[in-house]
Amino acid sequence: ADFDDDEFPRSVLPVADRARLLSAKDEPPGDGLEYLLRVRDEADALPDVLTSRRAARPSSRPLRSLQPEFDACLPPPAGLEVDDAWAAEFLASFADVRQSLRRWDALRRKRRPAEHKLPALSDAQAWCRICGWATHPSGEPVRGSPPTLALVLELEPLAVQTLVRMSADWLEAAWEEQGAGALQRPRALWLFALLARLDADL
Repeated sequence: ADFDDDEFPRSVLPVADRARLLSAKDEPPGDGLEYLLRVRDEADALPDVLTSRRAARPSSRPLRSLQPEFDACLPPPAGLEVDDAWAAEFLASFADVRQSLRRWDALRRKRRPAEHKLPALSDAQAWCRICGWATHPSGEPVRGSPPTLALVLELEPLAVQTLVRMSADWLEAAWEEQGAGALQRPRALWLFALLARLDADL
């Protein structure tokens, strides 16, 4: 429509009192016109260019925080004579380690670290070497693999139960030949780690 130079063009739709409508933002809009006005006001407040934060890609690197050795065993008492004080300290340490393992396991399942290539449970000789129970012809123990957190946490419950039974058999056989010397620290670490991973009372 024609209008004078001093006049603004009239809106196609009538516009209500902007200040009055916007002052009542805490209340629901009274009609469609008020709703459209609020939408337009929010749109005017937006910048011309919107940027979004780039989503972080999941890392393919293994979790280094899961790599330290499982080194929480308490030293045995003198003469292997267990008293009440040592037993209480050991059980408290064991409970702490078991609780920590559960927290690490929950974290590992979220981050999905690289899996180890573990031998089949039927390969008893391979697990005997890994857990440090194999020996050289000279009688010296073969150096096994330390029970890292990543390795221990990848063992499924059935695997843990099987390895505990195997370790008990290996310990019994080694004890008959070597006595107390059979339970060396690397083997003790594996026993401690497996029992902590086992979902049963000690």
